[in-house]
Amino acid sequence: MCNAGAEVLNVFAATVESLRQIGWFGTIGAAATALHYIVLVSLVELMGVGPTAASSTGYVAGGALNYILNKRYTFRSAARAQRAVPRFVAVALVGAAANATVVWALTALGGVQYALAQVAATGSVLVWNFLANKYWTFSGGDRSACRDDEHDSSSGLNRGLIVPPGRAVECRSR
Repeated sequence: MCNAGAEVLNVFAATVESLRQIGWFGTIGAAATALHYIVLVSLVELMGVGPTAASSTGYVAGGALNYILNKRYTFRSAARAQRAVPRFVAVALVGAAANATVVWALTALGGVQYALAQVAATGSVLVWNFLANKYWTFSGGDRSACRDDEHDSSSGLNRGLIVPPGRAVECRSR
């Protein structure tokens, strides 16, 4: 019964952790999206840059903000920058290509106003970015990826997924 209770607690903790990640990802994503849109509109309206180039520039600015904040707050990742940055850039490049393609197709081929085209592009890239970053970019440095016997802690509370909020636990084998 003790193992079953621990398993239930682990499932509950994993669910709470996933909801926490989604909340942070959404909040950080909103901030990065706001920066993206500010750059987009500023470049189009104030500098006469075309919508596709302006959108791509805004995407890069938002991406930089996303990396810094999501690594720290959403995924609480201890992944080394040498590994995480190239992966984040790869995910962002795929997302940027999808973003630019949607904006271009909707504005150039569909005659859609650029801001509405950007809303469609943002929605289409959102799910890709979360899943790719969670399971690839920032994986391996996440304390919840450790097996029970890998935690570098003498406290039983730090075994498995039951870790006090804000307490980083490293895997000994990593």
